Amino acid sequence: MADEGSFELDEADSRGVVEGGDVAGADAEQLRAGAVGVFDDPAMFGEGLQREWRTLAGDDDPKTAFREAYAEYVSDPGAMRIRAPDQYVFLHDHVFFGREFDNHHERDREVAESAAAIEDIEGLSPTAWERLSEAQRTEVLQEEERRLAALEGRPEAPLLVEEMPTGLNGYFDPATGVLHLNRELVANIGDVAKAVDTVAHEGRHAYQHYVVDHPGADPDASEMAAWTVNFGTYLDAGHYGYELYRHQPVEEDAWAFGDGIRDALYARPS
Repeated sequence: MADEGSFELDEADSRGVVEGGDVAGADAEQLRAGAVGVFDDPAMFGEGLQREWRTLAGDDDPKTAFREAYAEYVSDPGAMRIRAPDQYVFLHDHVFFGREFDNHHERDREVAESAAAIEDIEGLSPTAWERLSEAQRTEVLQEEERRLAALEGRPEAPLLVEEMPTGLNGYFDPATGVLHLNRELVANIGDVAKAVDTVAHEGRHAYQHYVVDHPGADPDASEMAAWTVNFGTYLDAGHYGYELYRHQPVEEDAWAFGDGIRDALYARPS
């Protein structure tokens, strides 16, 4: 399954466009299966969290209780917040948002190295970008992906520029290894920063898939465990809403990576 892709809408704007809804049938079963994976993974759900959950659940079968609570949190968080506020806060703080295994210092180092690796690419300055044709801009972005892939030790993803709905900047398809870009990114003469950000974001998804498929490629075992579970229970924005989409592990990482490179190379608009 291809990742959901990066959006140009910010969180406030997106809430009015993509909203979560009831989850039924196969979706609910997928969520419950994913919850079991989280519960059984010591890198994500260690002994301390296990004990805390048993106290909250008050159930002879804490795994089953966690599986059902996990599915309810995603499908109807408002109802859960009223029915079981303590369980809601636990899932919010320890499973979906407050992930203790998130290594910001390591990512900051990766962002700095990646920005340094691409900053001298001819055509990435706003003035140079404006003078390029769409084909030349595509090649500039391909060179960005080429350098980032080499730095991460993964295969380079070929870029495919195509028409997409407004608001969707691109996506990486792990089945083909292709990084798809919205044609608007290379047609827009004034926003090279968004194009660079998107290639970095989607290239980061390529890296995530690569390390999940090649155990040991990422030295951070807890990070890889989180990505593995997340790809099996991916929450797309159109179905589950922006907040859950944006704050799952693979998206937290890709957004921070792409935005970090953008911030390092270009001044953010005020």
